[in-house]
Amino acid sequence: MSMIQHVPLTPDLFPQEIKAFLGEVHTLAYPRQGYTSNITIVGCERGTYVVKHSPGEQFSNWLAQEHRVLQGLKNVPLPLPQPYHYMQRYLSGAPEAWLVMGYLPGNSLREIAEAERDQAVKRQILYAVGQALAKLHSLPVPPSLLAESQEPWLDRMLKQAQFNLQHYEVDGDAQLLQQLERQRPSMVPPTLIHGDFAVDNVLIADGKVSGIIDWAWGAVGDPRYDLTLAIRPKEGIFPEDIQAFLDGYGSAGLSEDEYEYFTNLYEFF
Repeated sequence: MSMIQHVPLTPDLFPQEIKAFLGEVHTLAYPRQGYTSNITIVGCERGTYVVKHSPGEQFSNWLAQEHRVLQGLKNVPLPLPQPYHYMQRYLSGAPEAWLVMGYLPGNSLREIAEAERDQAVKRQILYAVGQALAKLHSLPVPPSLLAESQEPWLDRMLKQAQFNLQHYEVDGDAQLLQQLERQRPSMVPPTLIHGDFAVDNVLIADGKVSGIIDWAWGAVGDPRYDLTLAIRPKEGIFPEDIQAFLDGYGSAGLSEDEYEYFTNLYEFF
């Protein structure tokens, strides 16, 4: 995957619309940055917000998609960021997107797992994360996301994978994509999915899930995709603690073929 060049966002870089929404800025903090956006936690006269900025066509489209998904998920009973202000503009002919969201407390599951030395505590946290994902998959799908799901999720993902392969830098190749087209897994009932349920996108505070963030790939889709991305090997967590997570999720997990298929699909995103 390609990644942006990170720039510390300061108020002088904010578009005028964002400045007007935030008002006087008192504090700035910079959490761990991802590959596709610049992120700043802003303390201002209105409260505490997260400002997310994605430059370039690919990543600004992703942020626009995240905004649409979060708009549809405003009333779900999960700790999700509330979207407050979105805008897109062109600078020197290139698009960039900006999203202001509510602040959610906590540190990423990755950071917590790296720091936590008590294995029993770590397993309790992973159990809670499994429960959170199971709850997500059990929720009714908001009408706005149902409207986007006329075509089967896997068909859409494979088309997007083909587009990404042709236009962007991805880890997969044409041969792998042909294999994914030929060897599709058996169908399961679609559910609400996050679409990138990885350790950096789950926030933990006081041993509980305090936030689920980065919703650009939220959709009506295959829950096995979320499960695959959740349990991929990560230093300090999986695979050694996978059972605690699966116990919380309430599942025996995935077959080797299912896990391999969805891991390979992610190579194009």
